[in-house]
Amino acid sequence: MARKAKTDELSALEGFALRALGKKAEKRRDELAVGSGQPVDVTLRIVGAIDVQPDINQDRDVTPKAEDLLSIVLAAAGPRTRKTLVDALAEAYQGLNDDERPEIDAEQLRSSEQMLRELTHKRTGKQRGHVVASLKIEKLAIQ
Repeated sequence: MARKAKTDELSALEGFALRALGKKAEKRRDELAVGSGQPVDVTLRIVGAIDVQPDINQDRDVTPKAEDLLSIVLAAAGPRTRKTLVDALAEAYQGLNDDERPEIDAEQLRSSEQMLRELTHKRTGKQRGHVVASLKIEKLAIQ
């Protein structure tokens, strides 16, 4: 009889194998019945290979966050101008759905896009290597 392993005894590789199978299971979410406490008791054998790619340094564009830009603009404005700006923003976005944008003058929009391009800079950072699993799963019968 095989020894029962505790879940905290899984190696990193075994954990990633389970994670890879979990990603496949997510695609079947619609097949689940709604309900709590649904029993699960299964013994599996997972066989295959996992490829771990090396980490790489990669350049990426970093654009300032909208809330940072807005904070800087509002901080630079006096109290009256700040109120005027906030009121104009509230009016422009009033009644819009999440996927809608306010009407903005085309020239002003181009100018703002150009400013964002000028404020965008390259940053080199480490990107974790991809982990790719090629696994087969076999349900084992418990005797």
